[in-house]
Parts: sequence; C-alpha cells; structure tokens
Amino acid sequence: MYLGQRNWIYSPSNLRTYMQSPFASWMDRYAKQCPQKDAPVEETADALNVVLQKRGYQHEVDLISVLQNQGKSVFTVADKLSKEEKAKETLAP
Repeated sequence: MYLGQRNWIYSPSNLRTYMQSPFASWMDRYAKQCPQKDAPVEETADALNVVLQKRGYQHEVDLISVLQNQGKSVFTVADKLSKEEKAKETLAP
C-alpha cells in the first residue's frame, strides 16, 4: 500500500492481510502513515511466504494463459507504468 496523490492505494496482498486480520491491516497503514511513531516494523518474509508468493504468481500467469487460450479477454497493466498510472489504468472509464 502507498499514498497516491490523495488516496491510499491498496494491493491484493493488502486485501489478503485485511481478510486475515483487520487489525494487522490497520497497523500496516499506521506504520506507513505515521513512521515517526513506534509502530512495529514488518519482519522480513519467511521462507514459506516466499514460496507461497512465487506459487501464487505462477498460478496467476497460468490462469491468464488458460483464459486467453479459451478466447477470453484479459486486462493487464503494463509493468513500465508508475504506481499512480497503474492505479488509474484499473479504474473503469
């Protein structure tokens, strides 16, 4: 998550955190919003989370491929865009 020009921008990982623990999600935002305070610092990722994240990314790539092979339209956002531009790309016209 990060603060855009006026609003907080959340990622799918932030949503996962919220679904597991609204308090943990609040603490993540608090740590970013008030870094001068004594908020707990996020620990480095453990080995299991790294493996799960890699598998999740691979699952996403595989699923997109399956959907495209079925002739379905899949929206993707270019990696070269800034975070703000990516967020704008995902909004409905």
